[in-house]
Amino acid sequence: ALVYPDPKILDSKSETEQLRSLAELVLQHKIIRKRLQEMGMNVTDDQVNPYIRETRERFRFTQEQLVKFVESNGLTYDEYFEVIRTTLEYNLYMSRFIVPLI
Repeated sequence: ALVYPDPKILDSKSETEQLRSLAELVLQHKIIRKRLQEMGMNVTDDQVNPYIRETRERFRFTQEQLVKFVESNGLTYDEYFEVIRTTLEYNLYMSRFIVPLI
């Protein structure tokens, strides 16, 4: 999964370090997405939806309960959807480009 900075660590960093960490994360995401697109490997909504459905089923949430849970954690549902897409892109990138090198 894509690694996001731990909020506890960010509290101890200077604002400049926080911005640098965020910039690195955004750049990493853009590089991965671009490389996947170049190879014709886009993660579509149709690939994200089943993952979200499985998560809902695992936690026994209705769609409304999932939306409330996501919002209670500071994200909109659309932001959550994109986080899941980014995670799937990262996993795809790792499995196709990094793991074969190991």
